[in-house]
Amino acid sequence: STAPQPSPASVRIELLAPKHYSQEFPLIRDFLAYKKCCFCIPASAGETEAGWAKKRESWPADKLSLSAVAIDESTDQVVGFVHCSGHGHPCDMHKPKEGEIYVDEICVDKAFRRRGIGTQLMNWVEGVAPQ
Repeated sequence: STAPQPSPASVRIELLAPKHYSQEFPLIRDFLAYKKCCFCIPASAGETEAGWAKKRESWPADKLSLSAVAIDESTDQVVGFVHCSGHGHPCDMHKPKEGEIYVDEICVDKAFRRRGIGTQLMNWVEGVAPQ
């Protein structure tokens, strides 16, 4: 038998902004501590919340415009995020080519998974990708 699926979450996707950093940081910390997947750990692993915010503040505006958060409509809390890099942006893992967007990180809070939020974030990425 198939386990019941959680109901879809009502979220809105917003550009990542400084007001989101403190809510985003616990998600990235949990994401980097997850032991059931294989991934390359970026140089940001092990940073403090202050270091994380400082790194985001140093991003050029056009790189910041390629990162978004999913906000739960009922609580106004960040429940997911996606960080991307484009051509010429600082990127820990890859150097995007002209016209390419690289997804650096994508994460959805454990309590909100399997509700289509990751898909909504990836649809957002496809919408901002250069044609």
